[in-house]
Amino acid sequence: MATNSIREQIIKYHVLQLKSLNSISTVTRVMPSFEEVLNFAVTQFPLAAVVTGLPVPNEKMSSRNRSTVDVIISDLEIETYIYVSDNVTPDEKMSDVADDVWIKLYSFPTYNALAFGTILNFTGRPEYIKPILAFKITSTVTYKHSTGGI
Repeated sequence: MATNSIREQIIKYHVLQLKSLNSISTVTRVMPSFEEVLNFAVTQFPLAAVVTGLPVPNEKMSSRNRSTVDVIISDLEIETYIYVSDNVTPDEKMSDVADDVWIKLYSFPTYNALAFGTILNFTGRPEYIKPILAFKITSTVTYKHSTGGI
């Protein structure tokens, strides 16, 4: 059941959209350590690591009819860590990739009708450890699911 949950469908769609970007070379759903990032080949950058938690319920709507399943409105935070490798103009490279990701993620705010909407935020401060510059974008996706699954 979990592989077909609305949560999982949203995450897979998010990953699919990132993979469709020419400015992202590698997309993973595993958060690499910084040592692992340093071991990636130059051709694998920019790298996007997508990690998420569980949905946070905002509102529960109950039906008076006992045969109807309750509906829950939840927020799901999807964190996308982006790593770029550039010795010459890392800030410019970060700006280019961030702009592409921003445009792509806002181009499907309902995740193919799975969600009500999306809010994007750049969270944290970009970190630069030569030659890697890393930043994070958090997508807060509001969607509905039942009490029978997430």
